[in-house]
Amino acid sequence: MSADDPNAGESTSSADAENASNASTAVDPCSVASVPGQMCRTVASAPIEHADFTNQIAVSINTSPTIEVRVATKAGGVATHQVYPTSTSGGGGLGPTGDFPSKQDHFLTSVSDVTGDGVPEIIVQTGQFADHSEYQVLRLGENGTLAVVNAPTYNKWTTGNDVWATYNTTDPDIGFFRCPKPGQPGVTTNPLQSINVNDDGRGTRVDYLHDHKSGAWTQVAQEPVTMQMGVSTEPFRAFDCTDVATRTDRTPEDKNTPFTPETATSTVAAPSTSEAQTSTVAEPCTFDPYRGRATTISFDSGHLDCADAQRIAHEYQTSDIPPGGNAAHRDNGEWHCSSPTAGENERTGRIMSCSASGEASPSWHFYVVVEPR
Repeated sequence: MSADDPNAGESTSSADAENASNASTAVDPCSVASVPGQMCRTVASAPIEHADFTNQIAVSINTSPTIEVRVATKAGGVATHQVYPTSTSGGGGLGPTGDFPSKQDHFLTSVSDVTGDGVPEIIVQTGQFADHSEYQVLRLGENGTLAVVNAPTYNKWTTGNDVWATYNTTDPDIGFFRCPKPGQPGVTTNPLQSINVNDDGRGTRVDYLHDHKSGAWTQVAQEPVTMQMGVSTEPFRAFDCTDVATRTDRTPEDKNTPFTPETATSTVAAPSTSEAQTSTVAEPCTFDPYRGRATTISFDSGHLDCADAQRIAHEYQTSDIPPGGNAAHRDNGEWHCSSPTAGENERTGRIMSCSASGEASPSWHFYVVVEPR
């Protein structure tokens, strides 16, 4: 368009008006559907619906417990997708491992074009285990809702294909997905790749194309692959994809737990009388010494008596349930406990992590921590 085109000014004005409208209809995804105990913050933004509109993406954790991704839409609404323990076919738990802030910060894995039509999907991590990780891929529809994009294949950890599972170790394989190369918007022209390799770098790459009308994947190729294990140029991450999201840093004002802190009480005898009085001074919950150093039980969430926590920690240490993975996971139906790796122990002082088993209710979580020297 030339500089003296009489429609130039009108065109610019219309674009400005549309941008202003986009900005005015955007809502804070944490401002709606609020529930007691909500721990919500905007974690990222990305142009999902349109290149000229930035969708705000928030993650909320509630005391149920549930973890939820929320996307502010161009129409002024908020699309949501909620995950709770055992809600997916893989029973993936409550997002990534770690405390509540870590779960909130890492639940959103990526905003990437997984299906290959030029429109990005939202990838969230629904579970993290010693040998594999579980994800869901979500698509923001024209009706303002988030729909699950099924994985192209089943896997040994899940009973359906609503969960995308990737291998974390070479026992038996390392497995990850590689997003399609950019193609023509609205048309699937390049395939999603599913890649599995063993510890010597040899494996298989399977290519799939996605049909958006039916939601089905079609295998279009299968080839042997060889990779140089340990080379930094090989990503070996769950989704080797371009992330179009801009992350929002956590601030000191952000909540660190969905639970309301409560002052513990203990019963002590008054010096001048035999009657008991209630003190609001919380007494520490101690545990067995670790390598000559004192330990305490630190309650992260939920409600659990000190005596029950001590019992569970002892049961975990003496259990004959075979441990799983590097972190020695054990689950007896009431509790699920693990021992942090040496690196995490050095960094945090934690020697044990226990939470309610996925089948148990209500939920709770505690750590056993070595006192500083």
